[in-house]
Amino acid sequence: TGMAFRVPTIDVSVVDLTCELETATSYEEICAEVKRRAEGDMKGFLGYCDEDLVSTDFETCTISSTFDSKASIMIDPTFVKLVAWYDNEWGYSCRVVDLIKHMAKVDGGESGAAPKKAKASVEDLSDADLKGKTVLIRCDLNVPLNGDLEITDETRITSSIPTIE
Repeated sequence: TGMAFRVPTIDVSVVDLTCELETATSYEEICAEVKRRAEGDMKGFLGYCDEDLVSTDFETCTISSTFDSKASIMIDPTFVKLVAWYDNEWGYSCRVVDLIKHMAKVDGGESGAAPKKAKASVEDLSDADLKGKTVLIRCDLNVPLNGDLEITDETRITSSIPTIE
């Protein structure tokens, strides 16, 4: 089981993941494996933290999730609570940018293949062979704030209207 909850910052959240393991292990082994992956194949997506940090230290963090070894605990050799921090706006936006770069590389011909023609409109997408699948795209690259620098549904909606019109 696990849960994610907002902490008292505008954008940073924390995951508290409770795990019952099939095989007994030590907390040191778990930390070592997370650190190995954070420095290896998951670098840039998974981070490892062994410092005393708080939620605001993770604002504008580009990493999708940073494991907090000081906040995580082992209850017994098969039961652990793992804590990971993330900036739910900035980190997500960084993954969207990664996706756009990957799409540009694949569709833009950097892979050695001839560039594909980009779809220019909604009509072009509706004419495309999507093999019966529906495509829905939403991309929030900015977060509108009201006069009190708060994110509200009203400011999101009113700032979207010029785009829709």
